[in-house]
Amino acid sequence: MNDGHAPLKIVRACSTRWLSIESAVSRIIDQWLELKLHFQLDRSNEKCFTAEVLYDMYCNEPNLAFFLFLRPALADVQRVNKLFESNNVDQTKLPENFKVFEKINMLSPTNVLKQVKDIISTLCEVLGYESKLIETIDFQWRKINVLLWNETTNVVQFWAEVKNYTDACGELP
Repeated sequence: MNDGHAPLKIVRACSTRWLSIESAVSRIIDQWLELKLHFQLDRSNEKCFTAEVLYDMYCNEPNLAFFLFLRPALADVQRVNKLFESNNVDQTKLPENFKVFEKINMLSPTNVLKQVKDIISTLCEVLGYESKLIETIDFQWRKINVLLWNETTNVVQFWAEVKNYTDACGELP
């Protein structure tokens, strides 16, 4: 058992910080078979009720599946928690893609239907579109305000109407 090494201690979850259970869950998963064997021996040698209960829990495969499911989620929560606790966090740092959020406002119906509006190609470039597609989008962008649209206040309904628009031939432009 333990390949000749001293057994690892189960990390105790701090009672005031439930986020600390990630390390305990990881240690339990890493030692699953050893713990199962340990409690099997204790339940028969020591006639210990707690060892019996724990052995039954380790024999129940859905318990292991549950821990394996939880481990990545707990690791992510632990990582984010450590970021919040960090002393040298740049609170003014914005994500790299913040430019997209700045430019997305140009898609509101109010901005789209203006005669003079921002150039859409800058947003398309930030989103990574190819130049040929950007040309097509830009052509349609310049013409969108000449059509009469029913829904001009709700962004989602406006763009749903635009998506369903067909020209006189019944084709999507």
